Amino acid sequence: MSAQTDFWDQFWLARFFLRFVGILPIGGSSALWKSRLTEFLATLPLWAGFSTILPEFQYIFFHHPSVDNILESLLIVSATLTGQLRSLFVIAYRSRIARLYSICESMWDHSNSADRKIILTWITRAKFISMMYFFGANCLVAVFIMTTTIQQRASPKNSTTKYYPFTPQEDSTPSPEYEIKYAVQVICCFCSMSYIAACDMTGTILSFNMCGQLAAIRSWLEELSKGKLDAAGKRTDGSLQEGLKKCIHRHQVVLDLCAELEDVNQYNCLIQLVTEMYIMAISAAQLTKLQNFGSLRHLITFLLAINGLF
Repeated sequence: MSAQTDFWDQFWLARFFLRFVGILPIGGSSALWKSRLTEFLATLPLWAGFSTILPEFQYIFFHHPSVDNILESLLIVSATLTGQLRSLFVIAYRSRIARLYSICESMWDHSNSADRKIILTWITRAKFISMMYFFGANCLVAVFIMTTTIQQRASPKNSTTKYYPFTPQEDSTPSPEYEIKYAVQVICCFCSMSYIAACDMTGTILSFNMCGQLAAIRSWLEELSKGKLDAAGKRTDGSLQEGLKKCIHRHQVVLDLCAELEDVNQYNCLIQLVTEMYIMAISAAQLTKLQNFGSLRHLITFLLAINGLF
């Protein structure tokens, strides 16, 4: 990885997700349609989530399901609500988060090669964890699709039962209504998981960039401590004052960024903590029963909930 590349060259995948969810504005000229598209993308999970939540609530209240089926429905509802609540977080704080990213980008652009090498150590860690979010989110959706497809193909030829990845099964669903509903569910769930992954990436990327900046400041102080001293213990090169001013100014900027990041990301972290623990508890309870196709789904969900808490 070259230290001479641009800031977003290090996070090209994260940048795509952050633009897709409306946290970062879509690049290019400041056209009105791009601004409207960004606003629409920021609210997309609110509308897409209803296509998953409403059938689940209808199933719980009007079809008298068993306790196991209720728990499975609540699992999907909680995961969907997580995406919707993250959307509220994006709507409320996206302008401030975009400002934090722009400041981090500016500090990267004004860093020399030596400082960039130090910051890159932390950026590499941020990229690794962000990729975990990305693959984890897509893995969960893929497992639900795979297990549902296997269930559908394993059912008898004369069966009228139709299985869906994220809503209860239905009887006598004709084509192409079944295929359309199936595709809509998959698209909506991929969008919701993309929001969750992007919101998780936000705290990670910004936090690790600030850690890199603090590491760079420490290296500046170490260089200042190596300066030549005269017999009275004073610096002879006259650069101490300017070096300390540089360190203090950058340190203050980073502290302000940390305070603002805490303010804009605290509710996102709270949502993540509560929902991931709830999802993990239900998944673990369902996993103990080791039910054929369901066991794989609950195992992946359980592991990804642990990943989210990490």
